Amino acid sequence: MPSNTVTHRDRLYSPEDAAEISMLRGERWALLLYIAECSQQSYDDRKKYDERTSQPFNRVRQINKRLYKLTENPIYYAA
Repeated sequence: MPSNTVTHRDRLYSPEDAAEISMLRGERWALLLYIAECSQQSYDDRKKYDERTSQPFNRVRQINKRLYKLTENPIYYAA
């Protein structure tokens, strides 16, 4: 049975990297919340939903790439 658990060794980060990681994680959560709220609203058509969420999704992808580069945590890896 496949595991749904991701384990990652913790490590120490420089103060600059730790601050960037913290800021990126906060922005990521805010964008994910916005996207979730958009999915709860009713739209007349799919195009309006896509218009409101395409930029946030793109930003989340950029953040995930940066977080993966900084932390090497596989949870942020997106192919």
